[in-house]
Amino acid sequence: YDRHCLVDHFFQPNTNIENFSSCNYKELGDFVKGAYSCDTKKGKGAVDILLKREGLINGNPFLVDKKINLSKTGSKIEVTYKILNSGKETGSFIFAPEFNFTLPKADSDEYKIVFDGKEQIHMKDCLEVKQKKVVSFVEKLEIEIITVSLSENVDIWSFPVSTVSQSEKAYELNYQSSCVVPLFQVLLNPGEEKTISLAIEQGK
Repeated sequence: YDRHCLVDHFFQPNTNIENFSSCNYKELGDFVKGAYSCDTKKGKGAVDILLKREGLINGNPFLVDKKINLSKTGSKIEVTYKILNSGKETGSFIFAPEFNFTLPKADSDEYKIVFDGKEQIHMKDCLEVKQKKVVSFVEKLEIEIITVSLSENVDIWSFPVSTVSQSEKAYELNYQSSCVVPLFQVLLNPGEEKTISLAIEQGK
């Protein structure tokens, strides 16, 4: 699948970052490549994109509503997920919306990723952090370029996405983007719903 933002993954709790980053894992849902219905709602100063899909998670029916709020002014995108268990069996899984960010010269030392304003890694590093709520891409002058804020503390994966190219001497790995994946633990009985919200903001 293409490496975009807000790609909706559902997988087992024992999935690890090595399996996921190499696409060697089991996808429990059919939402990654599945089509969502789409509608728009215009409000004062903002537009809502309303996405909906009835799909399966581990063979059981679920309804996913995804609302993307785009402000006409400013540079903030707000996203609200509602995951409804519309089946007859309890659902237990990890919900992992995937983000991919590419910045100019992001494979240099000009940028770093900061979690909750503390833990820092290079954009080309691979890391799993525990129970964080804010992910920021920060340039060398300590200016935040992109910030993703989550509605709750969760484990977060971050790893580089690379492609292979052939030079005159050998095959080489070329950095393409940094992938960020928050891991929301979900347990829903039949008829229950979980709401997850997040925000993506450019600059601060």
